[in-house]
Amino acid sequence: MQNPKQILDIGCGTGIWAIEVADKFPGSQVYGIDISPVQPLYLPDNCHFHLENVLQGLSFHDEKFDLIQSRCLGASWPDRRWPGYVQEIYRMTKPGGWVQLLEIDPLRYCDDESMPRESPLAQCEEIIARVMKQKYEITIHGMGSKLSRHAQNAGFININQANIKSPLGKWTGGMFFFVREDVCLIVDSKGWMIAKSWAELLVSVKHVLRDGMSTATDDEINALIQAAQSELTNNSYHAYYKMYRRL
Repeated sequence: MQNPKQILDIGCGTGIWAIEVADKFPGSQVYGIDISPVQPLYLPDNCHFHLENVLQGLSFHDEKFDLIQSRCLGASWPDRRWPGYVQEIYRMTKPGGWVQLLEIDPLRYCDDESMPRESPLAQCEEIIARVMKQKYEITIHGMGSKLSRHAQNAGFININQANIKSPLGKWTGGMFFFVREDVCLIVDSKGWMIAKSWAELLVSVKHVLRDGMSTATDDEINALIQAAQSELTNNSYHAYYKMYRRL
């Protein structure tokens, strides 16, 4: 979209994306919302942050935004809340406006069989997926098809998709960008950032692992997390995560 005037970033986190967009489009007004006050205090004049819960409805009026981004919120609420969430985005989007829904599939893939099928990280992935579904009614695998269905049901048209392969670790070595049909392959020297983020995530979801390992001791759970973290730095595994983008 050329020169959007009103932009919304849902689940903005630290606000980095909103700040960069505000700098890129100085004639726009950029809003970031999140339930955590972790954004910086010093901002571009056209960047604003609000503490709001989108599941309770947002305070913005109908058809306000030219561009809305929703990023990595797939594990934030039960599956049943997604239709209402996407409908709320539709309410706030101007006719002719654009929406970007970006989600990651948190299960590793590998095309050359360099990654073992059974491993500490695979065990963590299986436990997390199972507990999130059984206890929290959150399906964290297969988000791509869901995004399309929710967008269509909300009333969006001209829905495009990109399936992005995001490498895990430093195994890619160089930098290039390859597009074939609807598949985007992003390979860069910063795959280590994803590995680092995943290592930190494993610690933050320790309570989920504990729910799925009811007979394990705390030391055993910690040992599994440490083994999985070590696996994330093994560059002989040519693994990647899939990210789905709907526009």
